[in-house]
This record gives sequence, structure tokens and C-alpha cells, in this order.
Amino acid sequence: MEIDVAKLLALPPAERAKLAQVLWNSIPDNAGPEVLPISDAERVELERRLAEYPEDDTDGRPVDEVMADLRRELCRGT
Repeated sequence: MEIDVAKLLALPPAERAKLAQVLWNSIPDNAGPEVLPISDAERVELERRLAEYPEDDTDGRPVDEVMADLRRELCRGT
């Protein structure tokens, strides 16, 4: 299948955003670095955060709860 990128870029911004969301949601949650590589800067930031994690005594939140909050915010447009 050949994709006409010019036609996709000609879509209105809302349609491009919707398409981007559909495509992003099609990537499996367990996709590894071969599918979603990270840059050296992202790796450095991840390592920094992991190093700080034991020092942070605040409780985390379950990912399902965080994702639900994010989806609500996205639907509201905030």
C-alpha cells in the first residue's frame, strides 16, 4: 500500500490530530525499543529519574487511573 503523505498533510489540523491518535493507539503497549526507539537525551532523562526514584517518598498512582485522567483532560480539550 502506498501512502500519499501530501494528501495526509493537506488534511485539516483536527483530522490530522485524529489520525495521529488512531495511529498511536494502534501501537501495542508492550512495544519495545525496536518499535519505539528513544534518543540519547531521553535515555539520560530516564536514568536520572530512575536514580531519583528511591529518594522520592511520595506514592505513585496506578497507570489505569493516570490514563483515565489524561483521557478525560484530552476529551475536555485542556
